[in-house]
Amino acid sequence: MILLAATRPATADVIARVAEVVDGRTVKVEVTVRLRDIEIPNPDGACAYEQALAESVKREVQRVIGRKVALGKIEADAYGHLAARIVTRETGDLGGHLLAEGLAKEKGNDPVKWCE
Repeated sequence: MILLAATRPATADVIARVAEVVDGRTVKVEVTVRLRDIEIPNPDGACAYEQALAESVKREVQRVIGRKVALGKIEADAYGHLAARIVTRETGDLGGHLLAEGLAKEKGNDPVKWCE
């Protein structure tokens, strides 16, 4: 058994789970990425409206995401999560699409209040 802490590089930009070794120079990995620069409602939100809107956002992302995405502006957010601009074939910039659909708000200095 190999522990992640024992194998994690001292300085790593991205930690990813290996999904498949394709050949001697190609490794497929899985990573979890959050959309950057936007706020979306929390599924465990403070009110029924926020919870329902969070489900609508999830359904929309599932509808448009496709099998491949392009990631840009990759960095860790303030909580240590991997955050990136996600581009899909159908929508272009996914965050911009969610903003245009009224399913997200631009990230600012103050917390977003969905239930007011």
